[in-house]
Amino acid sequence: MSTQLNIFLEISIILIVSFGLGHILSRFKIPLVLGFLIGGLTINFVNAFILKGIDQFFFINLLPYIVDLTLGFIGFSVGAELEYSKLKGKLGKRLIIVLFESIGTFLVVGALVWWWTDKLYLGVIYGTIATATCPATTASVFKELKAEGELKDTVVFVLLIDDIVAITLASFALPFAISAIGGGTSILASVFEAFKEIGLSVLIGVSIGYLFTQIYKREKNPTEHVEIVLMMVLFAVGVSNHFHASPILTLMIVGIYTINSCKNSGPAFHEAEKLEKPFVLAFFTLIGLSFDITVIGTTGIIVLIYVVGRTIGKTVGAYTGAISQRVPSNVTNNLGLSLLSQAGVAIGLATYLFNRLQGMGAEAEEIGASIIATVTVTTILFQVIGPVGARIAILRAGEANKMSADKVLMQPQLMPLLTPFDPHD
Repeated sequence: MSTQLNIFLEISIILIVSFGLGHILSRFKIPLVLGFLIGGLTINFVNAFILKGIDQFFFINLLPYIVDLTLGFIGFSVGAELEYSKLKGKLGKRLIIVLFESIGTFLVVGALVWWWTDKLYLGVIYGTIATATCPATTASVFKELKAEGELKDTVVFVLLIDDIVAITLASFALPFAISAIGGGTSILASVFEAFKEIGLSVLIGVSIGYLFTQIYKREKNPTEHVEIVLMMVLFAVGVSNHFHASPILTLMIVGIYTINSCKNSGPAFHEAEKLEKPFVLAFFTLIGLSFDITVIGTTGIIVLIYVVGRTIGKTVGAYTGAISQRVPSNVTNNLGLSLLSQAGVAIGLATYLFNRLQGMGAEAEEIGASIIATVTVTTILFQVIGPVGARIAILRAGEANKMSADKVLMQPQLMPLLTPFDPHD
């Protein structure tokens, strides 16, 4: 008698386990998305080492579709942060800082990986992915410490723009890398493909953004907004895939267009956030579930290079950018520590690349699996390192609420890191 579960039972059990583990771990200050990822990894390891011989989960076959939809929602949310009226007057100095730290990270990680592997395309891939950050994780630390001040405001801006830079950079870099892995395509042709993909994404994004805002403005019944948002995201992802454009860049353009052309679009983004949650749960669970355990041994050095290079790129790049713009010293000295978290966009870009490499030969698929493994492991590490760095930065800068700071300062292991920047001074 077959022990294979039907698809609905299989998916529900997997998601229940991942959801439950994620919420249990969140009680220990572990980010929820990291809990979902660990949930998927746990099921994966149990299946591999305890329940030997069980067939591959059917749920994994849905990964390409879940990835595209999740990236679409992420792109739409990221685009919403680029509201001109709110950014006006802040773009100058802070944008320079973003460029310093993001390009610095791209160059440091890219150069180190290229040096180690002797493969330029791997340097381009890892350098691009390393620029992405995780605003949600750092924001939770700021909320916990009730942080207020110049450092907090600068970090929030930099983190939001970081993901926009990462998505834009990926639109140039990943087509080049894919062409290089596939072979037989010149650099000029790769550059043309990159510009073609970006151009199509912008054109589709603006067109769908216009269509979406017109429908949204005319629909007066708020209960219908969720259906309109869902149809828009599905349609945008579908059109992007049909014309070989980038779903995440397309939806980012839709988000930018919507937030700047529709005055009452706030509820649309709230609806998108609600719709995004089950896809995020499925996305991170699937990443853990599809993790190739056999490639762990081959990614150790790359993981080390990536972590060290990204940390150097973010901290030194942010410090250099802040110095060049003569921002206050408490911002200059602590900004880099607040930019280390990594999650959704980085894993999304890695998974998008993995899917694009399928069917291009055994070597290309092996490269894709190795990239997924590296980014998954480094995400886990940075989701641990990142909140600690942000907490130390805010405390050293003296921007934590006094009562919140006192609770953290009671932890003796943090004291050597905080002096002589004690917020009580």
